[in-house]
Amino acid sequence: MLDGRPRCKQITMKILPSDILQRLLFILHRGLSDLRYIARDGKTEQAYDLADTLENIPGYMVNWESSYFEQIKNQLERYQTKYKEVGSQDYVKYLADHPAPEEF
Repeated sequence: MLDGRPRCKQITMKILPSDILQRLLFILHRGLSDLRYIARDGKTEQAYDLADTLENIPGYMVNWESSYFEQIKNQLERYQTKYKEVGSQDYVKYLADHPAPEEF
């Protein structure tokens, strides 16, 4: 604090491809929206698991390494496998197969 203002940690971002950025932003948007309904329905374990699945994505986005793609995919697949019986959202398809919507 040299001039009386607190200093913020400077973030240096590694640029991730815009296509992956769009996909990850959509997955976060969709996941947070789904989380609202899961929590409303009182499915606390599923809500916890979805939050746990999504929470690292912003950190990956800020400091992108190509290996993070597979890590994210694996985390999403684990969540989807656990909750496939209750009709969990297919997040993985937006990561790899289907393009994310341009607007969401």
